[in-house]
Amino acid sequence: EMMEKTNLPSFKVAMQVIIGEILESKNQMSTSEFISKLEARGVNVILNQASTGYVSGISYCYQGMVMKGAKLGNGFKWSSIKNTINYEQERDRQRIHETNVRSE
Repeated sequence: EMMEKTNLPSFKVAMQVIIGEILESKNQMSTSEFISKLEARGVNVILNQASTGYVSGISYCYQGMVMKGAKLGNGFKWSSIKNTINYEQERDRQRIHETNVRSE
């Protein structure tokens, strides 16, 4: 309804388009590249990281709106993302921690 009134995509659709375009790039990017590409397009990422370094979920923040990956659709959940990008828990632990601190 909001899209019809304003002629602008909803936050959900806008996030799906941005994240989808980044994931479609043919080269398998690292976790750091994925985060950087999202940030360059105005999407901040919050990863649910345990003290052990294990990541169990992802949320996206765009223009002040925060949405869990699962709410955007199966392709945007962490379980799907980590299989699409080149993610390694130990290697990416510090980058994810720094991203979360910056996004808070």
